Amino acid sequence: MTRPDRGRTRARAVGTLLFLYKRALSPALHALPGLPGACRFQPTCSEYAAIAVAEHGLIRGTMMALGRLARCH
Repeated sequence: MTRPDRGRTRARAVGTLLFLYKRALSPALHALPGLPGACRFQPTCSEYAAIAVAEHGLIRGTMMALGRLARCH
């Protein structure tokens, strides 16, 4: 496997993890008492992270997503 293929594979894996978070973990977390119920950003932070990783690669996309999360709550 060449280097660009590994990068795409990693980005795809991160995208899959973000999808699973959005579908399984996020609804459960927002159902807990005392936690805010809705994301104040559009697209949501998990959607933004998936887009950023897909468009900018794993490292830069992750940094962009972390910056977004730092502004969230």
